[in-house]
Amino acid sequence: MEQKREPSPYDPLCSLPRVDFVGEGLHYLPRVQYGKDHPRQYMECIYKDSLTNRPVVVWIHGGGWTDEYLTTTYRPERCVADLAQAGFFIACIEYRLAQHAPFPACVDDCQMAIAYLRENADRFGIDPNRIAVWGESAGAHIAAMAALNYNNRADAPVQAAVLWYCPADFTLSLAGKENADDSSVAKLLGCNPSENPEAVRRISPVSYVKPGGTVAFLLMHGDADMLVDYDQSVRFEKLLEDAGYDARLITVPGQGHGFFVGQEYYDDIVKFLQEKIGKA
Repeated sequence: MEQKREPSPYDPLCSLPRVDFVGEGLHYLPRVQYGKDHPRQYMECIYKDSLTNRPVVVWIHGGGWTDEYLTTTYRPERCVADLAQAGFFIACIEYRLAQHAPFPACVDDCQMAIAYLRENADRFGIDPNRIAVWGESAGAHIAAMAALNYNNRADAPVQAAVLWYCPADFTLSLAGKENADDSSVAKLLGCNPSENPEAVRRISPVSYVKPGGTVAFLLMHGDADMLVDYDQSVRFEKLLEDAGYDARLITVPGQGHGFFVGQEYYDDIVKFLQEKIGKA
């Protein structure tokens, strides 16, 4: 008997039209294994032929760190294709979920993927020193932690980050919530948040903002988000700016959580990436 799955707020977005990357003249590698510890440590790669020293964009999907239904194919396909056509190497990564291993496994997997790309720069025709991460929701959290290099890892530096509706401070998002110990954040932690305030601080990107940061950040957030409060990005942008980071917040009026925005916002992303990690 087929096991029934609980509805997800992401379901409508999972049915968006797919892009035929090969039909558009792009190369598509459906499964490149970057790690050996778990089957989910792989990436899908999309790129244009006959280019070298390409800048890299690492896409990280969301899903509350737990949703096995969402995969690397949950992505803004049209923008991904346009970036690849513009000369970017796109790596859409999968990673271990909280039920497989709690924090920091998901972030460590992202860094492992970045290190793998850098080690194989010649094979993929990429520039190992021009890498951006782009994530949404839980994926934005992972991207932010990697961009801020929470563990001071030397072989996975990031130059830019695009963060969609990023949970940046769990000490705020969990404050006063009666069900905090039964949340996806509790699964990410592997413990009860109410009993471990230090662990909550440790998984929050705001805890790793240091003076003199060199990573460029583009934040995008809907002001009607009921899952990750819009104020999270407002506060995060200010914290980054005060610490010397290049940071900008784009507000998406009337949008809730889990949006895939229109062309005008994609143009902002392409422009940001071209400015911060350069053109091919």
